Amino acid sequence: MKTDKSVRATETQILIGQMGKGLIVERLKICKELWDAGIKCETLYIENPKPQPQLTECFNKGIPLAMWIG
Repeated sequence: MKTDKSVRATETQILIGQMGKGLIVERLKICKELWDAGIKCETLYIENPKPQPQLTECFNKGIPLAMWIG
């Protein structure tokens, strides 16, 4: 029986990240598809985030999954 009672900072299940530039529209389209499917996701709402801040967001909030597009 698992008794892990740790608390995450968010209910978000997946962070949509990008490698490269000019992909904010694609990230938001993926977020919308996931939201429509009932999956809690988020992305950084800046134009061209670098990889490290995106990973830091995942770790700091306890988001268990990341999806990278590029």
